[in-house]
Amino acid sequence: MKPVLMVSDDVTGCVDSGAIFLSGGCSVTVDVDPARRSAVPDNADVIAYNMSSRTLLGTEAKRTHYALASELGRYPRLAAMKKMDIGFRGNASYEIEGLLQGLGAPVCFLMVHAPWRDTYTLDGLQYYEGVLLERSIVAREDPLKRPSRSDVCGILGADTGLPVMGVGLEAVRGPGLADLVGRRIAEGGRILVFDAVTEDDGYRVVSALQPVWPDALWAGSGGLAWALAKHFFRQPSEPAWTESDPPPRCACFCASKISTTLNQIAVARDRLGLQVVDVRMGEILSRGDRFREEIRRVADACLGVSPREDFLVMPLVPDGLEDAGLPELILEALSVCAAEVCGLREFDRLVVIGGETSQAVFRALGVGTLRLQARPETGLGMGLIGDGPLAGKSFSIKGGVCGSPEALCKMLGKYAVMT
Repeated sequence: MKPVLMVSDDVTGCVDSGAIFLSGGCSVTVDVDPARRSAVPDNADVIAYNMSSRTLLGTEAKRTHYALASELGRYPRLAAMKKMDIGFRGNASYEIEGLLQGLGAPVCFLMVHAPWRDTYTLDGLQYYEGVLLERSIVAREDPLKRPSRSDVCGILGADTGLPVMGVGLEAVRGPGLADLVGRRIAEGGRILVFDAVTEDDGYRVVSALQPVWPDALWAGSGGLAWALAKHFFRQPSEPAWTESDPPPRCACFCASKISTTLNQIAVARDRLGLQVVDVRMGEILSRGDRFREEIRRVADACLGVSPREDFLVMPLVPDGLEDAGLPELILEALSVCAAEVCGLREFDRLVVIGGETSQAVFRALGVGTLRLQARPETGLGMGLIGDGPLAGKSFSIKGGVCGSPEALCKMLGKYAVMT
């Protein structure tokens, strides 16, 4: 069986786009840890590789993507997809270059759209939730490589010497798309950026071009996953899942301070009694004995939560606290807390919000593979942990900027209690 191979710069990208393939009837495996992986694909329809590369230097991100692609290029595949962050954070151009070179692919076809989130490319400009990218919540609130412009060809061209060319919406929806693309490639185009607004726009591009350029690298987000799933498997269904009975006992971890996530936590606290345990970053920054004492305090607080209640561990950063290494220290503190708490507390489901946080927590807990089983809503994924000490337990993760106000309640498996 030839799989679709997907590569993402963080684990939440693997899960949210992988879950769209799942709803198209596919089996999906996520390879979590780039530090200890074998590139040999397993027997899933879709294998998603987390590269954990968003915060790397661009040259290092290119090197790691080239190394993986060189290995993957030895195996038959239906298609290769670079999962793009819809906020264009990270090292997209470097990663695309590495994948093109490693796979020996002639061209990259790129379209970043998620119609269900009012996110699309039009006239070469990226819109996020109906707002130009440079004015969106990603640009306002996300501290990691936030975007400062909206022109997609300009964003990509700033970090690559490869020719980047646009294909407008009229061409996408008109006849002769493959002929036009052939001319762009003959002119030297190596990365072609397509306008795409609707699900059908994405499917038009995939169905017209994949048969002609089967070795092309595809790059995009949820809309591309939807189109590839429809082309190779079946049209993805709407999000759906069945909550377990009894509901799972959940251990949750989050580092995001984006307003979307904070609102989701507030809803879960108010409606479900979620217990929030703060990690006092002032103590953590002191290192030494105070670091260890704060970790023990957090672990004791989690153990003190009633077995009938869920808890969420998140950082508490005092106003005015500034430290160049604070983001990394937050991840370190959460990963140490996760190892301490999850080794002592009985729980059924691991819930994590945020891509970098998910990677840090999974690594601390020895999680190397995930097998997707459900898509409660777009942007969320659930399934089973495939290996390590937590093998067989369930998980649910999502990115910090996505999800409805009730998203965390669904991740906790208790949405039905609210309704």
